[in-house]
Amino acid sequence: MMQELGREVHNLEAMLLDANSELDQLQDRLPALIQKMPSNVDCNDSNNPVASWKSDCRSLSCHLEKLAADALECSCTNRNMFAAMDVYEQANAALEKMADLLESCADAEIEATVPENCDKVEWRIVAKHVSSRELQLLRALTAQVHGCPVVLSGTDPRPLHQQLATLLRFLRAQGGNVQAAAKAFRSSTQWHAGYCAGSRLLEWSKELATCKTWRAKLVSRYRVHQIIGRDHYGLPVYLFRWSAFDIAGAERELGTEFVLQVLICIHEEIVAEMRSAMFKTNCVTPGTLFIWDIGDYGKKGVPQWWSRMYSLMRFLPRVAPILSSNYPEVVRRIMVIRSGMTTTTLYNVATSFLPARTLDKCTLYGWRASEWVADLFEELEERSNLPAFLLSDDDEAISSAVPKGGLYPVGAASSAKLEVARESTADGSDFSCG
Repeated sequence: MMQELGREVHNLEAMLLDANSELDQLQDRLPALIQKMPSNVDCNDSNNPVASWKSDCRSLSCHLEKLAADALECSCTNRNMFAAMDVYEQANAALEKMADLLESCADAEIEATVPENCDKVEWRIVAKHVSSRELQLLRALTAQVHGCPVVLSGTDPRPLHQQLATLLRFLRAQGGNVQAAAKAFRSSTQWHAGYCAGSRLLEWSKELATCKTWRAKLVSRYRVHQIIGRDHYGLPVYLFRWSAFDIAGAERELGTEFVLQVLICIHEEIVAEMRSAMFKTNCVTPGTLFIWDIGDYGKKGVPQWWSRMYSLMRFLPRVAPILSSNYPEVVRRIMVIRSGMTTTTLYNVATSFLPARTLDKCTLYGWRASEWVADLFEELEERSNLPAFLLSDDDEAISSAVPKGGLYPVGAASSAKLEVARESTADGSDFSCG
């Protein structure tokens, strides 16, 4: 019995040696196939060298699977037959190598069909994460916007009309309607060209980081948004404390256009994060998570809650159309927390001007943290360093709620300009209001 098993294992070892040799030959053939792969590659054409190569791979895979199964059977028959287990493990390792080769070939086939002037890597990522129907619509959309003006966004080297993930967002926002998506995209590129959103983001990011201008000082001092972590897609999770926002004061001291610019820069930042995460994870990111705190904190919060919320309701209709038209599908989910009877009424008012797709992404939670903590934990990559008020309702946690926001005093801009002037004089630099 042992002699028969020994002969069988010896045969399996010999067959494995031949299989590995054949696998090496297939690996050696692949680079040349990829290099010569035609743009109209037909995987089903038996005369196609790629199809022939894949057929050889499938045959060898079947052979390796049988080798592994036979080796495992020998090992089970006699547990002291260690050589059989070695054959089993090596056969499985060869199967994994084969899977990598087939994936490399599949990637090359996808990249061979990339539309003109589009990035091959981005096309491959998008193509592997959408349906064949959606990919077909996306291809049609790329043709529709081919003649769009070259508009850059942020630090991305590719113009908007060559960013496939961006086009995909516009396509999905229009429910797959190519004509409507093309029209919306062309309108957005014209807006981007005129507004220079990407350049403004870079300039404002530097200004905010140094905090030496009066505008940066005011925005930092009365800030109401911050990143509290990253989600499972590698995207930042944004907390917006509308409950602490004095929009009327911000418009008075900073100007409506600048407040709008800050919100646009946030969305430019999100788009840049989405593209960065896509190339890091090789996956199309579905948008980021927003947490909207709209609670009335009473004496533990910023005064004049009702009048501030009323002013916010008057401001949002001016900014919502701009954001929805030029940054579609950048938000995956919105968790609206600490709502009560009055905040629910305000939310219902907002439904009259917020896009339906945005409203569909909103989940309304009550006052207690226990209502949303489990959902929040499911979203986050890590649970550490969360603000205490998102996890608890006790007085200490509520009092520590951040960002603090606050009321803009009348004349806050003038005071900030004087502050900048004093600092500039003190360090000997030329005075600039920023």
